[in-house]
Amino acid sequence: MHLCRFTTQDEPDIARSGIFHDGRFYETDGERPVGVHEISKVLLLPPVQTIASFRAFTSNLAFSYRNSAVFGGALSELDSPAGEVTPDIRIAALLRDEGDQIEAEEAEGFILGYSLCIGLRRGSETDFPFALGPFLTIPEATHAELLNKPITLNINGELSLQAPAQTPDFGRMIEVATRTNRATPSDLIAAPCLEGNLPKLNPGDTVQVVHDGLGTLTVKIV
Repeated sequence: MHLCRFTTQDEPDIARSGIFHDGRFYETDGERPVGVHEISKVLLLPPVQTIASFRAFTSNLAFSYRNSAVFGGALSELDSPAGEVTPDIRIAALLRDEGDQIEAEEAEGFILGYSLCIGLRRGSETDFPFALGPFLTIPEATHAELLNKPITLNINGELSLQAPAQTPDFGRMIEVATRTNRATPSDLIAAPCLEGNLPKLNPGDTVQVVHDGLGTLTVKIV
């Protein structure tokens, strides 16, 4: 199930929430459906309004905290120094409950859903705005079935990198993250970034990430 937040072209100042299904946006008031919107009439917002904290993991299960205050959704514009940054592509899990000393085997019960995340990095620097979206996807079967899909990275409409299907070990990440601090609702846990020969980005570039389970997230570098 794809949860989303959006505005419409007719009323761009009103934030709405709902579900994306079969090519349409079904607006809800939190409990009941209140409207149906066509894709051409909708402007997506980040799937969540706020993030409590943002932990970004590396492949050796170390993590660092990142700025969780400045982020956008699909079609966001990300400010960057020209020719000095590369894309930082991740799958992220949003937590629904609080707890500490969470064991890996019980961690899935703390996850509300998953999103794609596009950030920027310059060497070891990662304090740049990022985009989250296009949806917050709640697994309808197992978490592994949702996540175990290839990831495609396109730059300016051309294939830049394709990563094979794999399932990030969010159970271990949450276990590590809660050894020293509590998990809280709306915490974001980001899996290790996509690795490969990633290009340097320049203003005007368009970055698109495609995942069969989580959707397509596109941003523009400015």
